[in-house]
Amino acid sequence: MQKKVSFKQITLITDGQSNMGLSPVLAAKKARDHNIIVNVIGITDEGALGLNGSEEIRGIATAGGGLSQIVSIEHIAKTVQYVTQQSMNKTIQQVINRQLKQILGQGDIYQLPPEERIKVVEVMDHMSEHSHLDILLIVDMSASMRSKLKKIEEALFDFQLSVRSRAGSNQIAIATYPSKENHLEIKIPWTREYFKMDMMISQFIPNGNTPTGPAIEEAIEYFSMINTREKNGILDEYLI
Repeated sequence: MQKKVSFKQITLITDGQSNMGLSPVLAAKKARDHNIIVNVIGITDEGALGLNGSEEIRGIATAGGGLSQIVSIEHIAKTVQYVTQQSMNKTIQQVINRQLKQILGQGDIYQLPPEERIKVVEVMDHMSEHSHLDILLIVDMSASMRSKLKKIEEALFDFQLSVRSRAGSNQIAIATYPSKENHLEIKIPWTREYFKMDMMISQFIPNGNTPTGPAIEEAIEYFSMINTREKNGILDEYLI
């Protein structure tokens, strides 16, 4: 079995509903069409999330092929790590299920005999741990996020520690929105030097509206600036 796995992910952190520009659900679908998974973490504390915002968050993640979580700010650190890992696992399982359907005529690992199922799960775990990950973290900087920045800073610091411990290679960028010039402002360009994250987060300044859709659109374009590798899909190669 040969495996060469690469993931491109957007993880969006927000506490409110989009209020200008393109629908973020449509933007997330566009990202998925470009092999970029979109995950969303909604923060419930003191924000304008509400029912409509919660539905929008779930809709963005569904359209983007990713996961959504709605949590209090106290749980943001563990959630960023959890969503990233589980999103990779979800994609790997979808691909393996398709492979099983092509080979065995059944598309669910849980229908396999126990011994075979254990082998497949071991392959999935290895693929998840050794995959390459390009992840763009996008933080909503609308005014209501001001009181949450310290916890978000801690979450991003913990996240870079967890990414550093992976066996696979990683590349991270951090962006905020809105921006004075564009909808998305790149705060930390693509880097493997994670210490840079510590120096920048404290400089984030909340302001303005919540143009989530346009920000996702600009994020798609930003992924094209990654150094081209031999192949660059969600799952570059999966052969049995």
